[in-house]
Amino acid sequence: MIQIRYGEVTTFNAQLARVPAQLRTGLSRSIRTSAGRFVNALRGAYSWSSRIPGAVSQRVGFGGGRGGGVMVRIDAKRAPHARPLALPNNGAFNRHPVFGGPGWTNQPMRDSFFPTVRAAEPMVVREVQSAIDDVFRRL
Repeated sequence: MIQIRYGEVTTFNAQLARVPAQLRTGLSRSIRTSAGRFVNALRGAYSWSSRIPGAVSQRVGFGGGRGGGVMVRIDAKRAPHARPLALPNNGAFNRHPVFGGPGWTNQPMRDSFFPTVRAAEPMVVREVQSAIDDVFRRL
């Protein structure tokens, strides 16, 4: 799980409470659209799987106990094989039986999650910051 958090989230949340509901809705929509780039990039990176792309989701939050930010995740219940296949390949492997034959095989892990999100992160952060700046200019 990678979360993008704003440096002054407490101040942002306090200011957001004074933002009219219409602007807050527009901001949320803009952030969700920008963060959707993470989701689309991950779905493309996992296109080899029939379950992982549908298990990728995002959540945009402006406060509460966890603070504000964007959370992108892969639901382990919908794609239980995602975790062992998506961890960094540091010599580790996923050991499983060979289909249709005797014995076991060692399948290398694929590190797709973190490199994909890191590649999209600068653009998404710029778009989110631009959306926030736009809302506060309108106040």
